[in-house]
Order: sequence, then C-alpha cells, then structure tokens
Amino acid sequence: MSLDADTRHVVRGNAQAAELRVSRSLYGIEPIAKAAHAFTGRCFVRLDNIGDDVIVTIERKQPHDDAQVLASDMANEILDQMLRAHLKAETEAVRRLILAQAFSRTNLVHPEFDRPLPTDHGSLQT
Repeated sequence: MSLDADTRHVVRGNAQAAELRVSRSLYGIEPIAKAAHAFTGRCFVRLDNIGDDVIVTIERKQPHDDAQVLASDMANEILDQMLRAHLKAETEAVRRLILAQAFSRTNLVHPEFDRPLPTDHGSLQT
C-alpha cells in the first residue's frame, strides 16, 4: 500500500506508532482480535478496552513501514473479519448439515434414496 493511504481510521499516530478506536458493539471482539493476530507478523499490536470501544495500538517492526498505513490496513482487516463472522453465522446450519451428511451412513436429506448396504451373505458359495 502506498504512503498516501487513507488514514481516517487512525485516532492518532505517526510513522512509528498509531492507534485505532474500534467499536466493539459494531465489529465484535472476535473479528478485532483475529485482525490483530493477522498483523502480528508486520507490527506489534496491543488491544485495550475503553468503554464500548477497543483501542488498537500498532507499533511498526520494520523502519520502512508506516504505522498509520498499517493501522488503515488493519481497519480494513477488521471489516473483513467482521463480514467473515457474519457469513459463518448465516451459513452455520448448512455447514452442519453438509458435515453430518458426509459422516452419515444414511441420506439425511432424502432417506428414500438410501440403498441397502451390500452383504457378504452368499458371496462365498461353492
């Protein structure tokens, strides 16, 4: 990402360190934590609760990185993780059904399509 990145999400910061203020009720703590974890290879991350918000403090690891750009990238990752969490919740029933069907010996959706399992009775006739 270029250095002229959109840094409107940054509460305060400079090239070395930056802070984001993120609404826990809007995004959820899990998406915030997952996004923070995804960035631990690129920067040092600290999460602090302030009322309904989470303050995400980012400190660059490499001198050529810009903490404000990293913070803007993290804001995008938080949004991405929030949407992933919503999709996971919306599709949970279908995913469970697919998993149950995969491990079932019978057809859970259309049991009328079940065929009897072949048996070995009579297959060894001499």
